Amino acid sequence: MQSLDKEVAEISQDQQRLRENIKALTQGALTSLADSRQLISRYISKANEQESRLEQINKTRAETIEESRRLRSEVDTAIRTLTLERKVT
Repeated sequence: MQSLDKEVAEISQDQQRLRENIKALTQGALTSLADSRQLISRYISKANEQESRLEQINKTRAETIEESRRLRSEVDTAIRTLTLERKVT
């Protein structure tokens, strides 16, 4: 989970950078219109890829949490069963 959290943080930082770059390109005249459009298109494409990855991460995180709950429940049941068996004998 920590590696997923780290990846989410990295993607968030990168998306902030992309937003700032897009904003600078749309407000300034530092590059030609064609160059600006090309860079903006590239940034948007990268942001879309990152959004897809974030969706995958969220799905993996939810599956991991559910699996953890299921396993915890199994362990709790096994412990209660052992405790009951011990009290009976």
